[in-house]
Amino acid sequence: MDVELQLIPDCPNAEPAQVLLRQALDHAGLGTVGIRVTVITTDEEARASGFGGSPTFRAGGRGLFAAAGPGGGGSAGGACRGYLTAAGIRPLPELEALRQALLSTVDTSPGVAYPRIATPARQYPMNAT
Repeated sequence: MDVELQLIPDCPNAEPAQVLLRQALDHAGLGTVGIRVTVITTDEEARASGFGGSPTFRAGGRGLFAAAGPGGGGSAGGACRGYLTAAGIRPLPELEALRQALLSTVDTSPGVAYPRIATPARQYPMNAT
């Protein structure tokens, strides 16, 4: 399973994002899955990778969340990203939302070696309450 955290240099949410992602993987029963951290330094890298702002959480080569808030769209070069939570737009998604997004990418069909990323992965926008 390929899990990636995309960041811009000096992102103020880099460490909390890594901690959150590790917690979400652990809570999803995917504690042995590694995290690849990619630092996006150019607009070209941002466009080529589908970067949605810092931090962006990806699994199986696809973003786990639809854009929400400032910097949350396609090529957000050096922008911070916002995640829609029950408390409004925040710099990180909620733990449970990230856990569910990760689990939605795992193919648990009979005969499939666990964990394998389901294709195509779907993006799940966060709904405001």
